Amino acid sequence: MQFPDLSSFHSIIKNQEVVQVKLRPDLVHFKLKITFIDDSILHVRENHLPVSNWHEYSYQWQDSNHRLIHRWDNSHERHMVSVPPHHQHVGSEENIQPSEPMTLEKVLEYIASQLSLQ
Repeated sequence: MQFPDLSSFHSIIKNQEVVQVKLRPDLVHFKLKITFIDDSILHVRENHLPVSNWHEYSYQWQDSNHRLIHRWDNSHERHMVSVPPHHQHVGSEENIQPSEPMTLEKVLEYIASQLSLQ
C-alpha cells in the first residue's frame, strides 16, 4: 500500500491536507482532508494491515456548511446489525444503503462526475 497519488484529480481539487499519517511495516494509516473547487470537503480515513490484507475506510463528503452529502465506509454500525460492512450514507446518517467495496480513487471519480453536473 502506497500513499495515495491525487494528481489525476487536480482539476477538481482546490486543496489537500495530510491530517495524520503512520507508515510502518505492519500498518499504513492516514487521514486526509480534500477541499474541492465547489468548497465541498472529503474527509478520508484509511487503515491497512499489509500482513492480513485488511483494509478499513471511511470517505465522508460534506458541503461547505459541513452537511453530509455522501459517506462510504466499511465499519460495522453498532446500532444496526443488518447493515453490511460496505455501505453508504446518502444525504443523511439515517439513509444507509449497501455499497460495493470502495477506494479513494472510486470516490474521487464519483465526486468528479457529480461536480461536472453542477
